[in-house]
Amino acid sequence: MQKSIRKKRNGAKAGFNGITYVPYKKCQALIDFIIKLGRKIWKSKNIPIDWAQAYIILLSKSKELTVVSEFRPIAIASTSGKIFFSVLSHRLQMYMIKNCFISRNIQKGFLFGISGCIEHTFALFEALRDAKQSYRQIVITWLDLANAYGSVRHNLIQFALNWYHVPKDIQQLIFDYYEKLAAMIITNEWSTGFFLFDIGLFQGCVLSTILFNCVFQLLLDFLQPQKMLGYKFKNPSQVSTFTKAYADDLTLFTCNAADNQFALNLTNFWLQWTQTMKAKPRKCVSLGLKVFHKDSQSEKFIPVKNTSYSPFNPNLTIDGQNIQFILDPSQEDPFKASHFKFLGRWIHPLAKEKDIKISKFVLHSRRK
Repeated sequence: MQKSIRKKRNGAKAGFNGITYVPYKKCQALIDFIIKLGRKIWKSKNIPIDWAQAYIILLSKSKELTVVSEFRPIAIASTSGKIFFSVLSHRLQMYMIKNCFISRNIQKGFLFGISGCIEHTFALFEALRDAKQSYRQIVITWLDLANAYGSVRHNLIQFALNWYHVPKDIQQLIFDYYEKLAAMIITNEWSTGFFLFDIGLFQGCVLSTILFNCVFQLLLDFLQPQKMLGYKFKNPSQVSTFTKAYADDLTLFTCNAADNQFALNLTNFWLQWTQTMKAKPRKCVSLGLKVFHKDSQSEKFIPVKNTSYSPFNPNLTIDGQNIQFILDPSQEDPFKASHFKFLGRWIHPLAKEKDIKISKFVLHSRRK
């Protein structure tokens, strides 16, 4: 039993069929075979069954190894299938971008030619800097979805493709592929039999990223009519920002807490419409910055600092649950208690980037 599992794991490292990309790069005969096979599949719209099968490796997302939801299932599929679907993925992405169905200034997840993390974090810091320098109110919420890839229904994928007028031939190919999806979970100690993948996307499949972007774009389009609620820069005054997305990581910018809550309610309404997708409130984070007048009797929020312009907890909720404030005193790590990591960058409500780097360096030095 152990030997058979070990063989499966070794095959999974190379691909479901045990072949790496190297032979396809070096052997012209294999390339010719893939081209002929691709043409036949394109005509028949019949995806080979072994292309729709995969080994799933579980990668832990945290130290809670007894909680199933804290593992990320990575699918190892057929290498030849990946080559075919990579072409399909590239062309579908080009179609969505050139027809302006995906707005690249909002959605930057997994799109080629875009330094998405850098651009989004830069835009975030510019919004915080503008608000701080002009003493303007700004409220930001970072939303996280629960099992985002695993909660997408296959008929929702077809709905999104049809909504964005993707050619019927492409829809039919993807439909046939997802009708045949099957997987086997393997570990060092045990493995399951093959089971049908009735919901969710294969994480590790080259086609999954653009398909998720197509589905998530439905939410971004649903929120777009409310873009007037977004934060408006003082300089330049014609610039505003409302939504920023990196795959399933959604950021909402508004000028006050009420507008942000309204946007959150709309987001939750859309998630409920999907029937299977939902937010993960304990991973969602919010931040507010505004001027506090000491003589005001109707002030609803409590300033964090004893200054006229201060961060505050906007007391936002999603799906009836509270969204945590960016300053979290319950964290054991003092640095994490006052910072939030967004797309690889640490954020503090008022600290400069230089202060963040120094604080992080000091913290790591103490640990060593």
